[in-house]
Amino acid sequence: MLARAGKHQDPAYLAATIMRCGVTTLHVVPSMLDASCRSQQRATAGACGA
Repeated sequence: MLARAGKHQDPAYLAATIMRCGVTTLHVVPSMLDASCRSQQRATAGACGA
């Protein structure tokens, strides 16, 4: 999967695309993992390591 131009920094877009495409393996830099977890925590109130 390849993110659309400018969307590679949008955790919500990436999460939706990852789920839609059925991605099973993902490599991210630590700052993007942190941003994704923070975004997910807001959406689920406590998931992603909390």
